[in-house]
Amino acid sequence: MIYLIKSGNYLKIGFSKCLQKRLNAYKTHNPNYQLLSYKLGTRTDEKSLHDLCKEYHYNNEWFYDTSFVRETFENYGKKIKIKSTIDECRIITYLNTIS
Repeated sequence: MIYLIKSGNYLKIGFSKCLQKRLNAYKTHNPNYQLLSYKLGTRTDEKSLHDLCKEYHYNNEWFYDTSFVRETFENYGKKIKIKSTIDECRIITYLNTIS
């Protein structure tokens, strides 16, 4: 799963096998973040997005909050919406095995 979060004037493009666990861990050191978007993706997709947005790179996986970075993320790959009471990590694992 690749995701886009906002914190202050910055955006983070990240990857996680289990987004909910990642966000729960993230709250510990940055309680003021906002999840903007997420979709199926791999570490390779994360790196590709970092490369596409390199002009707006700030530090590590962080980028300046620009419309270019937001639109690049939104237009990258296929976006999914998971609305279920089933554990998100199990769904993602299943989706990854059938794709």
